[in-house]
Amino acid sequence: MYFTDNENKRIGTIDLDKFEIVRSTTYNFATRFLAFNPYNQSIYVTSTDNKIRRIDSQNGQVLEDIAIPILSDDHPSYPRNIPEEIQFNKNGLGLVTAGGSNN
Repeated sequence: MYFTDNENKRIGTIDLDKFEIVRSTTYNFATRFLAFNPYNQSIYVTSTDNKIRRIDSQNGQVLEDIAIPILSDDHPSYPRNIPEEIQFNKNGLGLVTAGGSNN
């Protein structure tokens, strides 16, 4: 089972038989919500910096940064339009929920 630890900025794997962490990688960005995409065997994680990152599920390497555009009337450092959650269908199509300040 994969887990995310936003406070410590890490993603890892838990062995469900022993219920212990078997692998953990620390990043330089917040790791808020994650979803596994079986279509390409990647983990996708949302962050507070307006990006979704695609991460290799085997070695934890960041494969891609996907920036969510900031709305034209947003403050660049405190945008309202931030990616919250992401899910995938069986064909690998991603669906993202964007949240914002006071919404």
